Order: sequence, then structure tokens, then C-alpha cells
Amino acid sequence: MKRFFHSAVLSAILAAVLGSLSARADEGMWMVNAIDRVLEDKMHSAGCKMDAGVIYDDENGGLCDAVVSLAFGCSGSVISADGLVITNHHCAYSDLFNLSSPAKNYLEDGFWAMRREEEIPVEGDGMYFLRKVLDVTAETDSLIKTSSSFEKPMGSRRLSHLMEKKYQTLFPGKDVSLYSMWAGEKYYIMVYDHYQDVRLVAAPPVCIGSFGGDEDNWEWPQHKGDFAIYRIYTAPDGSPAPYSQENVPFKPSRVMKVSTAGVKAGDFTMTIGYPGITNRYASSFEIDNLVNAVTPISATFMKERMEVLNSWFRKDPSLRLKYSDLYFSLSNVQEIRESMIDCVKDYGVIRKIASGQEKKLPKPLLDSMRTAFKKSAYFDRQTRIFQECGPRSGMLFRLAMRADKNPDKDFFTSESGKMDLRVEKDIFILNIKEIRKYMD
Repeated sequence: MKRFFHSAVLSAILAAVLGSLSARADEGMWMVNAIDRVLEDKMHSAGCKMDAGVIYDDENGGLCDAVVSLAFGCSGSVISADGLVITNHHCAYSDLFNLSSPAKNYLEDGFWAMRREEEIPVEGDGMYFLRKVLDVTAETDSLIKTSSSFEKPMGSRRLSHLMEKKYQTLFPGKDVSLYSMWAGEKYYIMVYDHYQDVRLVAAPPVCIGSFGGDEDNWEWPQHKGDFAIYRIYTAPDGSPAPYSQENVPFKPSRVMKVSTAGVKAGDFTMTIGYPGITNRYASSFEIDNLVNAVTPISATFMKERMEVLNSWFRKDPSLRLKYSDLYFSLSNVQEIRESMIDCVKDYGVIRKIASGQEKKLPKPLLDSMRTAFKKSAYFDRQTRIFQECGPRSGMLFRLAMRADKNPDKDFFTSESGKMDLRVEKDIFILNIKEIRKYMD
């Protein structure tokens, strides 16, 4: 059983361009089980030729059965009857990094298995398929109220434990997770099939898969071969199983067909996957807090770490292989954090929300929100400083966290070849300087 409270769930992101190029796109993000008749009619009028039941059907199966979550960090699509899954190159980056060595640098040189025997087993959390969504709001609300009446606060961890324990017995052999939506207004139990035996099949060299650098990851158009291919394996009876040479390729119930017909202006467009969360309904106060108090810390600290790594790459190019995954994770996020600040300010997002939808809200409510977010800004900023100086800093901290979860394994000996203490020392010194400068 895995717990992904407040985490990504399978959603449909729709961007339907209605009419001519100058028409405004009608778009949004919906949970796949919540595509109602009104939304379905809008999709049809925009050019969608599928009914909602074709997209998601937990009894008879639907298109969503060909959509997979890569440990809830990325999405993938099943594209063959023998379990091939295609995803983005940046989603496979860490796997390529972990499998690479100076002798076989799959990150720099790419990889392609010409035969199934050449496919490489990937360590990690595997892949997940959503099989059922259950609305358990009434049940969770009752648990929370009962706990409150006995003066025992019901935290998210305890709530997850109780609900998941119950529903795990109803769905043996499945992974069950509780999710909170709309700030606790709704609760859902998600039931997944979890496949652990995943093997790398193909990936282009990083100079193709990440051509243009991380700026190209968040902008359009892109000019890179941003793909990687895995294959899922199962026990001979088709059930999920740990890695074994006796396992066989996964036989999916649905497969995505790759079209070469192309698209034209005005075509209906829909993406199905695990995009994380949406802040579509964030208040102007929340965005102001994010852009002016919290995000600048992340953008600044990440850039400073990248500068430390770059200086060492220039001194010792062999360190690139050891620190390419850390550098990638920093640069991939740093660019969007910095750009988000610029875009919010350039397009006057805070002002537009305040003078638009918030004008309809009662003044006492707006005043209380303003006060609450002003108070929380200080603590949010202090928390983010700590996070960036610890959990998101160097490889040494990553190993410490892994060792904490697996105390019987000596990560510092087995993984010592994947870090350099000279680099770790410089990052640690930077952490101390940042804490002294920014933290109360």
C-alpha cells in the first residue's frame, strides 16, 4: 500500500480551440471520473468524437486504461500489445542516470535494446494504473467529526491509515490511496494496479532528449526528441510481480495508437495523465504570498547550487556523471519558478484576480483572507528556506534520507561512488551561509 495524500490523480486536461485561430480556448482540468453531461456536450461541440464512458469506465474499461503513472512523478502511454510504455525523456532521466557508469554512459550515449534480453531492469517504485475511484467524503467527514467529539484531532496521516486499511481489505492485491480534493471538501479512494517489474527499452542521448536545455522543457515550440520507452512485465498469469526472469510482457486491455496524420488549427486537443495539482482557484492573496514570499527563495537557492556545480564541472568534467541528476532536478524546476514570478508580474495576474472574481466576495471575507495570508507569509518563507537548505540540497542529504528509511542498508558505502565530498562540502557551506543570511 502506498500513500499519496494530496498527490497526483488521473485527470483530463482539455484545451479545445473553438472556431478560428483567434477564438479563445475553452480549457480546464477535470478528474476523469467527473466528466459530466454538460462537460461532455461542450467537448463534443468542440470536436471531440468520444463519449465520457469511452474515456473512463471502471467496470468495462476505457481509454484511461492505456495511461500509466510513473511512481506519480510522470505520465506514460501504453503503445503496444506487449507492454511498451512511452514517456518523456526527462521522466526517464533519473533512471538513465542511475544505470549509467563511465563504461556505459546511457545518459550521454543513449540506449536501445535490440532484443528483449537486452532490456534493463529499473529499480524504483514501478508503474500504476488507475482502476477505480470511490467518493468517500461522507465516510471521512464522519470519522473526522467522531474524532473531534472525543477531543482526538484527526490528522491526515491517521485518516489515511484508517481509510486505506479498510479499503485494502475490499480490494486485495491492489494499491489503495486516500486523496483530499478542494482543500478537504471532497475525499476519494483511488484503487490502482501496481506493476513493479519495469525495464528500460530505449532512450536517445541527452543531447537529443534534452536538446535546448531545461528552458525548452517549459516553453513552446520545442525542438527535441523528448521520449523514452519502457516495458512492463508481469507474472506468467498476468498479475503484478517483482522482477523475475520468468516474468512475461504485460498484456494491456487498451493501447494508444500513434497517428501520423498530424493536427491542424482548431482541432480538439485533450491530454490525459497525472499532472499533480492545479491552483486554478487560488486567491490573489495566495498568489501574492507565493510569488513575493516563497518562490523567490527557491529560484535563488537553486540557482546558487547550480553555480556551485557548474564551477566543479569546469574544474573536473568527470563530476558531470555523478551530479547530472541533481543538476537536472535543480535546473528543471528553477527555470519555471523564475519564469512564474516574471509572468505573474508581467501579466498583472494578482491585480486581475483582485479586480475580477474577488470583487464578488464579501468584504469581511476578503479582509480575513488578507490577514491570514499576511500572517502565514513569514512562516511559509521560513519553511521554504529550511527545505531548500536541507532536503533539496546535495547528494549527502539524499543518502541520509534513504538511510533513514532503510536503516539496515549501508548507503554511504554502496553509493559513495555517486558523490564527491569536495562538492558536498561546498554545498554544505552554501547551506550554512543561506541559513545565516535568510533564516530567523
